Amino acid sequence: LKENQSRLSSGEIIFKLPSTPRWTIVEEDALHQWSKEVMQGQHVLTYDQLQLICNQVIEHPDNKQWKLEVGEGWNMVRNGEILLLESDTESLTKSNKTNLQWSMMDIISTQESGKFDTLPHAADKEAKEIAWIRTNVSSATNCSWFLTTLGSTDHLRIIPSWDSGRSPIKLGSFLRGQKVPLHMRSHASVLCVENNNNETALVAVYVEKEGIEVNGKWVQDARFVQETENAPNETVVVKLAKSV
Repeated sequence: LKENQSRLSSGEIIFKLPSTPRWTIVEEDALHQWSKEVMQGQHVLTYDQLQLICNQVIEHPDNKQWKLEVGEGWNMVRNGEILLLESDTESLTKSNKTNLQWSMMDIISTQESGKFDTLPHAADKEAKEIAWIRTNVSSATNCSWFLTTLGSTDHLRIIPSWDSGRSPIKLGSFLRGQKVPLHMRSHASVLCVENNNNETALVAVYVEKEGIEVNGKWVQDARFVQETENAPNETVVVKLAKSV
């Protein structure tokens, strides 16, 4: 059970999705036990609800951003390679978890070089904008990718990709230096990765200013930028979509 659980800096307990294409009774029981711990007796998932959640994960592996109502005001939320449980009350205050402007569409392993938008992908009619975040993380690395906002990652630091020689700076300070208004900083979309030691790192942040129709851009942390055009091994590219 503990192998599938991890606690974020905010104190929230998440469920790491198994890497196997099919779940055994062990994974299903781990999901059940995790949900009981998070909901603390306020609600208990039925067998049918557990099967619905498992089938959603297994039958739709490319859909990495969804929410299912599971009763008593609780929602099961997939965010990348993790599951979260939120009550309706939390959903109103934790917009960083379920009301992100950006969503994670796919995680791809590739050796291709070139611009993000040259990589093969299907038409995205519902997306206002598509972004490809090419990283130097090996596809063989077992880690979890997820989207959140500055509100729950204010402890993280960034080295802007254009200034790799500098020391890490607090994310809030970086956004202030980019002239992002104070009321918009806490809602800035942040792409993070978590390793097997439950250590979370910032990979990229979406910098957006007020009053401009098309103005945002993803800024990567220099420590996660793929420096060579032809990587020796397959590395991870994350596909993100902005809602219309």
